[in-house]
Amino acid sequence: TAYSSTAGTSYITFDGARAPVANTLGKVGQGMQVVLSNFNHERWMIVCTSLATQRRIVEECLKWTAQRIAFGKPLNTQPVVRARLAAMIARVESGQNWLEFVTHQMNNVRRRRDYLMCMSDCAYCRCRITSSRTRLRVPLDS
Repeated sequence: TAYSSTAGTSYITFDGARAPVANTLGKVGQGMQVVLSNFNHERWMIVCTSLATQRRIVEECLKWTAQRIAFGKPLNTQPVVRARLAAMIARVESGQNWLEFVTHQMNNVRRRRDYLMCMSDCAYCRCRITSSRTRLRVPLDS
């Protein structure tokens, strides 16, 4: 692949290949929809994993700022530090709320039009949550 020679994947084409209709997934000629239908579950899992990691980061930051003493007081008593911690917590909690909303949609959607809307919500949720990892930094020693 283009991103890594150690990925263990490769690009394969089948020119003129034929498969029995009984061995197809979905309707003939609609195979891409079958592939795309799995993206929601992959995105959902990425969001779950990312949020769990972000929660762990927040937990460790809270512990560290409670233990670290600066100016004779725990670091988490400083207003700037408390504001940064609050922003981190708010971002993680809003992400959790969004994940629960998308999960509800994925479990209860019935019509195709609604499923397509669910796909876009899930994609945007993954984009926002995974970009949070770059925002969950607390450079306190600078």
